[in-house]
Amino acid sequence: MNQPGVFIKADHGHVAHNTPFFLVNKMSGDVRILIIEFFICFFDLLFILLNQGIFIRINKTGFKKEIPKIIQINRVAYIDIDAHHGDGVFYSFENDPDLIFVDFHEDGRFLYPGTGDAAESGNGDAKGTKLNIPMPPAAGDELFIKLWPRAEEFIRKSKPEFVLIQCGADSIAGDPITHMAYSTAAHHHAVTRLCHVANEFCDGRVVAMGGGGYNLDNIAKTWTAVVSAMIDAD
Repeated sequence: MNQPGVFIKADHGHVAHNTPFFLVNKMSGDVRILIIEFFICFFDLLFILLNQGIFIRINKTGFKKEIPKIIQINRVAYIDIDAHHGDGVFYSFENDPDLIFVDFHEDGRFLYPGTGDAAESGNGDAKGTKLNIPMPPAAGDELFIKLWPRAEEFIRKSKPEFVLIQCGADSIAGDPITHMAYSTAAHHHAVTRLCHVANEFCDGRVVAMGGGGYNLDNIAKTWTAVVSAMIDAD
C-alpha cells in the first residue's frame, strides 16, 4: 500500500505564513501529501503549488529555472470543502482553463467572503472549468454526499493530472464562526473518492491541505479522518 507523507507542524498554534511545511513520500510513482497548518490563510503555499512550479507549471517564466523538475503537470483539479468560499484561488485562476476548481461552501449570503455564487464558472477560455456549490446553513452529510457525484463527474471529465484538496475543518458541526453541520464522514468520503480519482488519472498524485477550523476537537477529528482516508484509499 502506498501511504501518504504526513508532516504536522504545531508551534503553539503559530505557523509562519511564508514557511509552509510539507513532506513528500513518493512510492511507485504515487505522491500523496498531507499539509496541516493552523492559519486559514495559506495562499503562499497554494500559489507555490498552483503557479510557481515546484510541482506544477514547471515551464512558466520566473525563478523556477533554479528548481529541479520534479513533475511536469499542466491540468490541476482543486477541490475545496472548507466552509468559506476559496475566493483567493478562484479569482486568481478564473481565467485559467487548466485549473479545474470545485468548491463546496456555505452560501455567501450567510458567511464571509460572500462570494462563490453557482453562476460563477470561470471566464473566457476557462468558462465551465469552475464549479461553485453553495450550501445552505446547517447543511449536513446527507446533502453533501447527495451532491458529491456532480462534483466528481465534473472532476473526472477534466482528466486532471494532479489533485489538490483543501479540507478545512470549519464546515464540521460545532465550529464557532460558521453554520455548517457536516461530520468527519463528509471529509472522509470526499478524500476517499478523490484519492480514487487521483489513482485513476494522476498516478496517485494528490495533496490534502488543512485550512480553516476554529474548534480544536473538530480539527483533530477531521484531519485524523483525512489521514485515515488517504491511507485506506488504495
